[in-house]
Amino acid sequence: MQPASFNLFSENNSEAPAQYSSPVQETEKLKELRLERENKLLLQSRDQLLKEIKELERQWNEQQTLADQEAAEESDGEDEMIFDLLMKKAKSDAVRKEQENDDSTTEEEMIDANGQPLVEFDEEKFSTKPLKDWSLRKEYLKKFYPYLTITDVTSKLSLETDAKRKISTLIKTISFEINHGDVFIFDVGVKLYSKNNGYHIWRLDIVKKSNNRFNTILLSMVEYFKESKNINEFLFSVNSLYELVIERQKTITELNEDYNNGKEDESDDKVKAASIFNNEFRYRNLVVRWDLSFEKGEVYPLVSVNGGYNAVMVDMVDLYGVQRAIEMLIEEIYRE
Repeated sequence: MQPASFNLFSENNSEAPAQYSSPVQETEKLKELRLERENKLLLQSRDQLLKEIKELERQWNEQQTLADQEAAEESDGEDEMIFDLLMKKAKSDAVRKEQENDDSTTEEEMIDANGQPLVEFDEEKFSTKPLKDWSLRKEYLKKFYPYLTITDVTSKLSLETDAKRKISTLIKTISFEINHGDVFIFDVGVKLYSKNNGYHIWRLDIVKKSNNRFNTILLSMVEYFKESKNINEFLFSVNSLYELVIERQKTITELNEDYNNGKEDESDDKVKAASIFNNEFRYRNLVVRWDLSFEKGEVYPLVSVNGGYNAVMVDMVDLYGVQRAIEMLIEEIYRE
C-alpha cells in the first residue's frame, strides 16, 4: 500500500494560494486609495489658494496705505507752498513800505543773492471777476435784487487752520452789509476757498443787526442759510421778503378803501403813519394779522381774524375757497 500523497508541490496545487485574493477586490481597494490621494491634493490646492488670496489682500492694503500717505503728503506740500507764498508776500510788503519811506532804496535790494525777485506771488490766482469789480457787481445786484442795498464792501485773504486735521487753507473773505431802511440790516461774510481753478463757499456768516417785529422770521432765515451756505438764495429770499411786506401793506390799504366807503376811522391816522414792518392793522372791529412762516426755504403768508370769526372762516374756506371767503367775511364785518 502506497502512502497518501497530498501533492503539495504539484502544478495543480501551486495555484491554491491565488484563490484567496480576488482580482475585483484588489481594484476597489486601489480605487479607494486613489480617491483618497486626490482628495488630499485638492485640500492642499485649496489651502494654497487661501494663502495666495490672503497675500493679495495684504498687498492691496499696503498699496492703499501708500496711496493715502502720498495723497496726504501732497496736500501737506500744497499747504506749505501756500504758506510760503504768504510769507513771501508779507516780506515783500514790508520791503515795499521800507522802500517808500527811504528814497535811497535801490532796485537791487528787491533781488535776492541768486538774482531772483523776492516775490513770486500771483494775486490773480486768488481772485476772479467780477469779485474785484464791485461797481459791476452792484449793478447786477440792483437789477436782480432791486430792494437790496449793498454797502461797506471789503475783501481780504487769511489762512484758516483746522486744529483737528492740522491742515491750513487759504481763505478769501468778502464782507458787506445788506440793508433796507428799518426792515432788515445784515452783516454778511462769504468765506471762499480755491479748488479746481474756481471758488467754493467754505462758510457763510450772517449777523442780523435790525430789531423789529420781523425778528422771528429773520433769525430763521439766518440759521437756515448759514447752514446751507447758499448766498444767492439768501439774497433772493431777503429781496422777496421785502416784496411781501410791500404787497401786504398795499393789500390792507386797498381792503379798507374798498369796504369802508370812504369813512374815516380813528385808527386811520395811525395806519398811515405806521412803518411798513408793523404786522397788525386795525379797522373798526376787524383785525387781520399777517404771519410769515419760513420753513425749508419757503415763505408763505397765513391770515387769521379776531374774535369768533376764526371758526366761521374755516367753514367758509371749505365752501367758497380762500379768496371769496375772505371777501365775504370782510363785507359782513364792515356792515356791522
